[in-house]
Parts: sequence; C-alpha cells; structure tokens
Amino acid sequence: MTVPIDATHTGDAVVGVPDAPSVLGTLHGVAHDYAESTGFVGLTIKCCAMADTLCAFPLATATSSAMGSFDLGYPLGTGGFDGYIEFTGGGGGLPVVPTRWFVTLSLPITTMDFGLIPLNLFSSVSTAIPSVTFDSTHGAVVFDIQQVSQSGRAGAAVSASPSAGMPFYIAGATPSLTATETDMTGQGGFFGTAPGMYTFTTRDAATRTVLGTTVATVRGGYVTSFTLVVNQ
Repeated sequence: MTVPIDATHTGDAVVGVPDAPSVLGTLHGVAHDYAESTGFVGLTIKCCAMADTLCAFPLATATSSAMGSFDLGYPLGTGGFDGYIEFTGGGGGLPVVPTRWFVTLSLPITTMDFGLIPLNLFSSVSTAIPSVTFDSTHGAVVFDIQQVSQSGRAGAAVSASPSAGMPFYIAGATPSLTATETDMTGQGGFFGTAPGMYTFTTRDAATRTVLGTTVATVRGGYVTSFTLVVNQ
C-alpha cells in the first residue's frame, strides 16, 4: 500500500478472496526489461492480497504475451485494491528476478508498465556486494520515487521500519552504498532484507518533510517493488 502524504485513500486492504458479488477492475500491463524496455514473454503473473504473503491463493492469474502485455483482474471492493502483483517465470528464455510489485488500484481500468530485472543481471550485481544475501532467507527491495510528471524525483531519502537491510541508491546508473538520496532516476532500494512486513517512509532529504509512506511485505528470494508518486 503506497500513500502519498496528501492522499485521501483509506487504505482498506483486500484480505483473502473477496466475497461475491465483487466489483472487478482490469489491469492492462506491460512487463519489460527495466533498462531496455524489451517485453518479457511467458511470465506467470498473479494478483495477490496483502495478507496472502506467499500468494498461495491468487485472486487472478495471467500470462504475458507478445511485447510483454497482459490483462489481469483485481477486486475493487469498497475501498479499492491494496495488494501486490507477482511476476515469475522465464520471460522468453531469460528468467526474471521473482518480483512482488505493491500497488494501490482504485479505478475500474488501470494501465501500468512494470520494469523487471533479468535474473542474471541482478545476480551479478548482488554477488559483487559483500554481505548481500539473496535466497530463501532474504529478499531485496527496489523503489521508484516519481514526480507527477512521471520523471524521477531527485533528493528523496527512504527509510524502513523495522530496518530492511543494506540501503542503496542508484547513482551514475549503478547501485551505490554511499549515496544517501535519490538522483534524477528516483530509484534505490535495500539489499539483504529479511522476510516480513515493513513501512517505508519517503522524505525530502534536505528538509526531512515526509512525502509519503508505503507498507509492503518481503519474501525470501523475491524483489519487493513499489512506486511512489509525489507532488513535492
């Protein structure tokens, strides 16, 4: 669940399979390589409730087709859908890092792009950093802080409660363990994150003004992703 500081969304989570009848929305999505925008074909995509931390009972499933496109249903209920979209599979022969993308969906029709990381690229980056563990016991977090114009929000700092492991920010197109705020990409994350539920708070690095909060769960061997759009 991602909440900008001025949001009016109540944050009602969808827990388990919704009672029928239920109002359904449709997510028109594209799953692509985060760096090259090449679509991933043949991914298994699931809509999962926030409380279903292993996505053992998916609310809907889909498979990405040509160019990485897919249509996925989600229950709107009375307060929208707060949960995550799970991506796993081969991606046309190139496996992607299993990813759980946390979203807040309140409209009947939503269009979104999902930039995913090829497994070979993520493995080479994570193994090059000492003390990083990415397996069944630890996951990772990747965030994207955007402005309303959809450009990256520079000068944002993200903290986690409880501690989510080793923080990093993208600087010069590579992960930096010494940077303390986002650059023009607005991207960063945490390595070596233990499974559990976290609250991520995004602040202006200079003024410490809170820009928004996100609640998400982490699973071992998966990347947890979220996007926060801010108007400051």
